[in-house]
Amino acid sequence: RLVARPIERELTQEAAVDEVTTTARQGLAVISVALRDDVYDTEPEWMRVRAALERARAELPADVPAPQLDDRVFGAVVAVYAVTGGAAVDRRAAA
Repeated sequence: RLVARPIERELTQEAAVDEVTTTARQGLAVISVALRDDVYDTEPEWMRVRAALERARAELPADVPAPQLDDRVFGAVVAVYAVTGGAAVDRRAAA
């Protein structure tokens, strides 16, 4: 948490950031950032997130490596199934 808190604090100050989720263990912190749904031009927003990480770096212990951002990772997998119909028909019975 010593590492995660300053990063979370800086990230949540960014207007385009919708959600920050952290998983922390001894020696590791993984922080996921979700941008708002209405942000379509994401590159400038990811640049702002990178700047927030740089600001947070000043608050981290000296022996902690610089935070890294991978904005190419997408965590959502979507499958849409649609079933429509009117009256039920048993094709086996109709044959």
